[in-house]
This record gives sequence, structure tokens and C-alpha cells, in this order.
Amino acid sequence: MKIGLVLEESGPYQAAYITQWGTATKAAADYINKERGGFGGRQVEVVECDSESTTAGALTCANKMAAAKVDFVTGYSLNFGPNGVPVLEKAGIPVQMFPIATQDYTAANSFPLAGGSAASYPARALYSINKGEKVAVFTAVDSVPAQLALKQLEPIYQQAGGSVLNALIPASSADVAPTIAKIMQAKPEVVINSLSGVKGAALYAGLFAQGLDPSKVFGSGTLVDVDNFYAKVQPQAALEGSIYELECASPDDVTNPDVAVYRKAMKDYTSIEGRSQNALLGFSVVMTNFKLAESMGFANFTKESMAKAYSTQTVPVFAGASYSRAAAPKDYPAIGNPYVKYVRYAGGKIENVQEGWTNSATGKTEDKP
Repeated sequence: MKIGLVLEESGPYQAAYITQWGTATKAAADYINKERGGFGGRQVEVVECDSESTTAGALTCANKMAAAKVDFVTGYSLNFGPNGVPVLEKAGIPVQMFPIATQDYTAANSFPLAGGSAASYPARALYSINKGEKVAVFTAVDSVPAQLALKQLEPIYQQAGGSVLNALIPASSADVAPTIAKIMQAKPEVVINSLSGVKGAALYAGLFAQGLDPSKVFGSGTLVDVDNFYAKVQPQAALEGSIYELECASPDDVTNPDVAVYRKAMKDYTSIEGRSQNALLGFSVVMTNFKLAESMGFANFTKESMAKAYSTQTVPVFAGASYSRAAAPKDYPAIGNPYVKYVRYAGGKIENVQEGWTNSATGKTEDKP
């Protein structure tokens, strides 16, 4: 049983949260091999490839996966959508990368278990509007995806009688002070933040120093990472009560049996706790397919039967909601799981703001879609 794993392991796009996805994917393989008797008796092999933050690297990885005849491909790579997904579509290989590019959102062989920006931005906008927060500021590193996100946010706030201010930071700038000043001058009711790393940590600290309540800062799920983001923000009070959307269950919610399995496997087979969204998502892809194969009979699980299941039926997602192309937003037919959780970071824990899963397209909350 071969699982393809494509990651930005080098180059300018390499990041700790991408590494965590890979660590958790391999932990899931170890857990299945050592505690679940393999994939219906077959050992799970992870075929790994570094896409090197380049288009050429992404294409090389896609060709490697096709040549290795992997059963499906997962991972996190900014260039893989336009360069890798078409290659794997020709090879009949399902893809479950974290969705970033158009191909991830629309290709017939793409079945991402998270919604990416297609879910993140509408979910955050609808949540803040429902709370009466209609004056928003959006900040991120200026890029094509950030500009597209701004175009997603603007009509949602405008239809609610509100507005969203552009506070994007030039990619070449390391100084967030002008952005902090711009945000404070706007007196926003909510800050939609997608800054991560050093810039993200500086933003939270700077806004707190200027007197902004951290509960007014609404971060993306990628920031839900205890080791690689929360630990970097000083003082920790700058994070207290800050809000995030998650595209999986909270990695701290060990009352969820899936999360409990995940946390134990991370303890047993890795050197990290895995208290992050992207680590849990990496683990989830492997376990969702394991459970899908178990339900249909391992002997019946093939690339073709897997693709058919995701294309035509509802598939329960490990530590998540469910995947169903019938539930996909109109413009994103591959996003079969547009549901999110809302969480806050308080007292060093990632705690649920409300129960249930919220459809990012409609704002409707359900117990278990």
C-alpha cells in the first residue's frame, strides 16, 4: 500500500507547519502498520518527495508518484496544483493535498479533506458578521492568493452593510509596524489575519501593545500550532482569547476519540505532540482512507474505488466532518468538506468556541455533517 507524500521540504516556501504534515502522515502509517495489522494485511509504505518550492520540483514529484504507482497522494506544496495534479489525473491517481491552487479546488481527481482558503475566509467573515462585527481589516503578505482572499471577503462584508480594509504587507518587508498603525487607525471590529511566522507573532504582540483586545484578531487555522506559532508570541497575553477557524477537530479535544488516537500515535511514533491543525490534517488523510477501505473491504480498495467513493458518496473524515461533493460550494466542486470549527486560544489550550461544524458557505452549524 503506497502513499505518496509531497512537501515543500526546501526552498523559500518550506515551513514548520509543512514539515508537521509529513511527520504526522508517517506517524499514521506507523500506527496502521504496528497497531492495526497494516492496510488489510499489507504494510503501508510512504513514498516521499521534496517539491523544492519550485514548479519543476512539483512536476518531478508528480512523475515520481506516477512511476511508483502510489495509491493516492497527500501533502502540502504550493506549486503542486498546476504542475502535479494534471499528471496524476492522467495516471488515475487520487490527490488529497492541502488545497491551494485552482486544480486542487476543481480537478476530477482532487479530493482535499479541508477547504483551504475557499472555506477559511468566508467562514471567518460570516462568523464575525453574525457577531455584529462588520468593520474588518484584512492583513497578510501581499501575494496572488492574498489578493484573491480580499476579493472573497469584500462582497461578504459589503452585503452585510460593512467593509473590509486592505492592510496587506509587501512580501519584501519585514516591518509590521506600519501595518499595526494602519489597523489601529481604522478602529476595526475584527482583524482577519493570515500572517504567520515572525510577522504573525510580531502582529499579535504589536496590536496587544497598542491596546487591541486579542479576541478581535481572527486567525487562520494554519496559526493553530502550539510549538511553531503560539510559543513564539510574547507576551502570551497577546494571544489570550484570540479566535481561529479550524478545518478539523481541535488537537486539544482529547474527548474526541479520533483526536485521542491521533495524540497517542504522535506520542508513540514522533518527537512532537502535534498540537497543530496541519499535523492533524496530515494524519487525518491516511486514517480517513484506512477507515474507508475498512468499510468497503480492504480487498476492494483501489485507486478507482477510492475515487468513486469520494465522487459519489459521503465519506466520514477522521477528526473532521464528512466529505461529499454534493456539499461543495458552486465554484469549488472538489471541496467536499467546507466545514470548520471555531476555536479560541485561552489558558494555553485550543478550546472550542461552539459545538458542531459550521458550513463556511452558508454559516449554518450542524452536529456532524
